[in-house]
Amino acid sequence: MGLAYKKRALEKKIEKLWNEKEIIIIKGPRQAGKTTLMKYLNEKYGGSYYTLEDDDVLMTFDRNPELLVDNETIFIDEVQLSEFAGKKIKRLYDKFEGKVKFVMSGSGAFDIAREVGASLVGRAFFLTLLPLSFEEFLSWSDEFSLRIFNENKKNFLSFIKEGKDISPVGGWEGLREFANEYMIWGGYPAVVLSKDREIKREKLKNIVELTIERDLVRLFSLQDIGRMKKFVKTLSSLTGRLLNFSNLGVDFKTAEKYIGVLEHSQIISLIEPFYKNERTVLKKAKKLYFYDLGFRNAILNNFTDIESRENSGFLIENFVMRQLIENFEIRYWRTTGKTEVDFVIEAPLFGIEVKSAFTRKVRGLKSFIKKYNSKGIVLCDRFSKEEILYYPFWLI
Repeated sequence: MGLAYKKRALEKKIEKLWNEKEIIIIKGPRQAGKTTLMKYLNEKYGGSYYTLEDDDVLMTFDRNPELLVDNETIFIDEVQLSEFAGKKIKRLYDKFEGKVKFVMSGSGAFDIAREVGASLVGRAFFLTLLPLSFEEFLSWSDEFSLRIFNENKKNFLSFIKEGKDISPVGGWEGLREFANEYMIWGGYPAVVLSKDREIKREKLKNIVELTIERDLVRLFSLQDIGRMKKFVKTLSSLTGRLLNFSNLGVDFKTAEKYIGVLEHSQIISLIEPFYKNERTVLKKAKKLYFYDLGFRNAILNNFTDIESRENSGFLIENFVMRQLIENFEIRYWRTTGKTEVDFVIEAPLFGIEVKSAFTRKVRGLKSFIKKYNSKGIVLCDRFSKEEILYYPFWLI
């Protein structure tokens, strides 16, 4: 692997947890880079690597998993392929606790489908590997742009957490082009590394097909592939909007099941509303986003440049969501009078409005700031210090 390997942010968390006795379980969507990361960790820390894609290994794992323990460090990839994953992993941990370091990975919400989460309470650290964040995307694309981005992101975080005065630094305007590319093609490693648009398109199409047919339909024993595909396509057209279960083309029970599968598989993210009375949150609709816009665009077969799209505002909002979740728990705010703020950070209380272009029409954000005596920012296409700070959305 050596020179071909490109670093992932999750490595820092793994390094901190390495000397703990608990199993490290890396989960996330298909093709997010789990196997590449597993093989890199195997190369870094030593030990034995197995994949359950090997039928002989799968049979051994299901019948007598102890036979795979031939080293002090054991990596087991694609554990979702075992129907008995939860019981077998628990068996390994209980037998070799403190003596063997286990690292495992699985795609889709295998921890729920294979009862792994319930079996390993107190026995495992569950880490999620998503497609590349924008910061990771830049680290794979252009080191100079990454340095500019990191300086500006640090300023943005200081503005929110400490209230520090900020201005963009460096050649920040040039990062917009990278952001546009990221919003079209997303952050799946194989797609990012491809330079040809048609190859990118085919790889994304393949990821979507295999994710739905193998990781979702088979893993959760869903009955109708076509129905699930149509459902995901419907959701793709609702990016950044409130989710109404009665308008999704299936009955409520099916919609609830499909949404749960997609959310737990890290395909979609549902953002809850912000209310001071927590009990009211359960009664309010959630906003829908995709963890990867390339995946979302592939479902709709729409790879048009962002700036020429009518719905660019929703895609930019999705981009902002993906960046914010790297550092914050986020919600949205909406009143009965439909006054709305796109994102709310609760600690410290902070409102964030997203616009595709500069505008002073941010009544919702001003209402939120006044009502809760909080601070706020407008993320748009330029920098401007006014009554409210305007900041380029691609610098967060």
